[in-house]
Amino acid sequence: MITRSYYKELGKLLYAVAKADGKINPHEVQELKRIIKSELVPAEKETDKFGTDAAFYTEFEFEAYEDMDIDADLAYDSFISFVKEHNNYVTLEMREQAFYLATSISDAFKGKNTAEKNIIKRLRKDLQLDKYVL
Repeated sequence: MITRSYYKELGKLLYAVAKADGKINPHEVQELKRIIKSELVPAEKETDKFGTDAAFYTEFEFEAYEDMDIDADLAYDSFISFVKEHNNYVTLEMREQAFYLATSISDAFKGKNTAEKNIIKRLRKDLQLDKYVL
């Protein structure tokens, strides 16, 4: 159950990064789908009662937030709250993965703009990943 919650929160984070500049570009959505298909799904073993790989919850949450046009800061704060609440579950590897994926989304269309640079910088600090150079 916690695994699905992590993937949902990851979807919120990736949505926040894509939405940081106020709009989601189709290239960012394509990158999200590529990430899920080629990186998350192959690594995840957990499925729900319907046989859906838990990693797809990232995409489901991203799309739900996009449909509801949720504020990027609310989505970001939800992810960070989850990480802090479940610090014993969210490993360094998971934090590094989230940072890497967020960076991939921000680079998906014409590189990072100022809003995306700011959210990535904030994420690095919030996840305590100071060793990563931006």
